[in-house]
Amino acid sequence: MKTVLSLAVGFWVGRQVYINYNASQAKAREAHIKKQLMAVFEKSRIKSKQLQEQIEQIFKG
Repeated sequence: MKTVLSLAVGFWVGRQVYINYNASQAKAREAHIKKQLMAVFEKSRIKSKQLQEQIEQIFKG
């Protein structure tokens, strides 16, 4: 019984670590992509307000 409980707790902890790691990686990738988009849009000389609106629109849907 202790073995099964230990395995269950270990599985749950491992899953939580993986979920948190995956979420932080996704946030880092999104920040990197936003930075690249900002650079591309700035090169095309789009106004700042339009730039923010376009980036938000891209990430919403």
